[in-house]
Amino acid sequence: MSVEPEAHVLGGESQVAPGGLSTGATPTTRGERRALVALVRRGAIGTGGTRLVQSAIAVVVAFALGAVALAANGISPWAAYAALASGSLGGAQSLASTAVQTAPLLVASLAVGISFRAGVFNIGAGGQLGVGALSAALVGGYVHLGSGIELVAMAAASLLGGALWAAVPGLLKAYTGASEVITTLMLTYVAANLIDYAVTGPAKAPGAINQTPQLSGPALLPTLVANTQLTAAILVGLVLVPVVWLLLFRTTYGFRLRMVGLNPGAATAAGFSVRRVGVSVLALSGALAGLAGMLEVAGVLGSVPQNMSLQVGYTAIVVALLGNNAPAGILLASAFLGALTAGSTTMQSAVGVSGPFVVFLEGIMIGSVVGMPALVRAWSRRRRGAARKAGAR
Repeated sequence: MSVEPEAHVLGGESQVAPGGLSTGATPTTRGERRALVALVRRGAIGTGGTRLVQSAIAVVVAFALGAVALAANGISPWAAYAALASGSLGGAQSLASTAVQTAPLLVASLAVGISFRAGVFNIGAGGQLGVGALSAALVGGYVHLGSGIELVAMAAASLLGGALWAAVPGLLKAYTGASEVITTLMLTYVAANLIDYAVTGPAKAPGAINQTPQLSGPALLPTLVANTQLTAAILVGLVLVPVVWLLLFRTTYGFRLRMVGLNPGAATAAGFSVRRVGVSVLALSGALAGLAGMLEVAGVLGSVPQNMSLQVGYTAIVVALLGNNAPAGILLASAFLGALTAGSTTMQSAVGVSGPFVVFLEGIMIGSVVGMPALVRAWSRRRRGAARKAGAR
């Protein structure tokens, strides 16, 4: 999995120093400057100009193979993709639906991107999203604080719930060496069972349906477009994009986070605490994922149901990889995946494409993005070998 922090895909955000060094925040200590020099000498930092091409190729490959799969099943690819575009971009209602799908995905993808920047693989954003959603639903359903304050309290509860859920794998990795890939993923299943227990037991609302109490009034995000589910959740996501950019590229913490992700050995030699950065970035990532859960509950669902889908957490990995963990890239990639999800319903009803087709496209994209660097390196080695042979003649 490629998570080079400085290889921006869909937008250049950092300052580029001589030699192609993308620095962002200025080093504040002699140790940090030494770390930068070591990273430059090792070739760990680059401008990443080819990443935009690689992401574009991944999308093209996914749609091309999707067209082959559709044609093999007797479905016109042109009709299917036209229905997909119509359902996601064909009018105000479709655009609103795309924005609804984009909002929680954007926030969850920013969460995943931050952790990947530090070289920490948070695969369990879905579980952190679920815990954040449950925390927000409990505050909104049982603690009534009045207009304005209630939403703030719900957001705080979701941030705290997600942060604590993600901090556990961070501490396990720091003090026992346990892989965060395994622990974050396993805790997603624990979160799903926790939600099921809560909505069938102590947090069950009155009635036959297993869910938390239905939110209403001040516990719901304001609607932006009448007769749609589009709420202020999308505004929260859009505001977080520059906030995350500022954190990563204009703060000392963001600088250290990126340096640890680039080269933990050099960062340690420079006096950085890799352990502390790892725990803190997982907690931060979990907090943002938890906030995405709050946006789902207060913006669309209105309550936490039994068997709540945590798929957004896995889709966020695709978005982070397509956007190369850059906030601007993540914004564009999440809008693209949100459009796919919004248009899939129209595609299914209009031409009979099965629901998992979008998941099939996402799988091809992530495979293409992950495999592309290896293909590029192999192609480069082949070209260098051919050049050497030609020179020898």
